[in-house]
Amino acid sequence: MILLGNKCDLLESKGKIAEEDLVTTSELESFGKEQGFAGTMYTSALSGKNVNEGFVALFKEVLKTKSSVSAHARGLRLEAKKDGKKRGCC
Repeated sequence: MILLGNKCDLLESKGKIAEEDLVTTSELESFGKEQGFAGTMYTSALSGKNVNEGFVALFKEVLKTKSSVSAHARGLRLEAKKDGKKRGCC
């Protein structure tokens, strides 16, 4: 998993966010390591900054673990219900 810190556009435009609401790069990285994230980065949905890069980093992590996930998934068997009735999750 990758930890993404959003709203980095507010970091770049001073005065739009209170100082106490900011998460520093070192805080983001430290929290990410403590929680077992493979990486961290700041993003902005508004400007698009690092959004694609975040997905690329995530997909790279997925591909690294794909073989272990595939081995586990081989034991699962998923089938569609033949009666056509919809069922809830609970």
